[in-house]
Amino acid sequence: EQSELTPITAVIQQSVSARNTVVSSTQQVGKCTMAPSTGIRLMNQAINQRRAIIDSMRSLSVAAIPGGQTMLADLRHALQQSIAADQGFIGWMQDIQNTATCPVNTSSDSSYQAGIRASARAVKAKKEFLAIWNPIASQFGQPTFPASEI
Repeated sequence: EQSELTPITAVIQQSVSARNTVVSSTQQVGKCTMAPSTGIRLMNQAINQRRAIIDSMRSLSVAAIPGGQTMLADLRHALQQSIAADQGFIGWMQDIQNTATCPVNTSSDSSYQAGIRASARAVKAKKEFLAIWNPIASQFGQPTFPASEI
């Protein structure tokens, strides 16, 4: 189990990095302290990073981990929903860029609202993943994570 958990930890840490980029970009663009074009570029980097994580997961072995296949499927789903959220937030940033008005009212911006809905689905999938990951990780000395971090 230990040898299978270590590479998953690395994958989760890459996801943490992508999430940090997304959170920082959306907050700064929302506060009008970052140009939407910069935010869009950073969001696309996060999407590319998440896609690379999904690709790298194909080679992970989880045969020795109880519920391992389900755990990886949940993580994959969380990353896919996170990408959908990122794309919604990119649309919102494009709306700001196109109107040259900042801030854009997020409650009436359909792209932002699509991002929020996808983000909620991602959080649900992250919680499902972590319900399996965190107990096993604790048992084998691997880091545990809250859903808000990955």
